[in-house]
Amino acid sequence: MFAGEIINNALDGLDYSILEEVVNNARIPILELAKKVNSTPIIVRGKLKKLEQKGIIIQYRIGIDLNKLGLELYKSIIKLDRYTKEDESKLLAYLSNIPNIHYYIRNIWQIEPELVVSSYQEYYGLIEKLKKEFPYVIRTVDSVLMITNEWTPGFKNLLKLNK
Repeated sequence: MFAGEIINNALDGLDYSILEEVVNNARIPILELAKKVNSTPIIVRGKLKKLEQKGIIIQYRIGIDLNKLGLELYKSIIKLDRYTKEDESKLLAYLSNIPNIHYYIRNIWQIEPELVVSSYQEYYGLIEKLKKEFPYVIRTVDSVLMITNEWTPGFKNLLKLNK
């Protein structure tokens, strides 16, 4: 998006109701969705198509309960110290080759990878190895055990503000 660019994505109450239902259940049948939002299947299908065309709905995802598979999801907040472009390239390449990392967010002074592991011990081992590999680049590592499989649990509150 460019400075001064106008975004015309005005949504009505029905759009927000549809988003509220679809955000954590992307596979909801159109008939069920229409009932939940007090509309018709034809209108709901059209609204979904417009939300996709406007780029508001950019993808549909599957949620997996990792606990039922005997797995745990950890989010690491890795605060970086001083580093060169070469250090950054090596660190990102290293992270990209860890199969347990299924996603990460990067900004200038930190990286937030999400790791799927079988235990805390496995997670701890991966983080310790990372810290040993990049001792002068990594300042601190904070860890969070993620226990929910909802993508955006705060989304319903956000929608209430915009209705």
